[in-house]
Amino acid sequence: MIEALKLWNEPNDLSHWDFHLDPTWREFSQMTCLAAAAVRQLCPELPLILGGMSPIDSNFISLIKSHGVLEHLDAVAVHGFSLDWVLPPQHPNHHPSCANAAPSQRLVL
Repeated sequence: MIEALKLWNEPNDLSHWDFHLDPTWREFSQMTCLAAAAVRQLCPELPLILGGMSPIDSNFISLIKSHGVLEHLDAVAVHGFSLDWVLPPQHPNHHPSCANAAPSQRLVL
């Protein structure tokens, strides 16, 4: 039995989504919204979850919210891997529009 569907995995991690090719996450957001709409047509009661965000970043949530992604989801998963919590600007997975939030600003959804 399928209890929920996770859309993508670690979208804000360069190893899972090349934000150099999609620096504003508009393509990712459009893809996610289209996938969510298609699933809702087939299984309207199935919970839809955005794949585990890593690093945990409230600015990333604000960014995809501005593209309407959160309106199509029931939850956002997070991966709180200890090495991902604070990425310095020189780290290859750091993206300037989604700078890691300070611990007091992190969201638990």
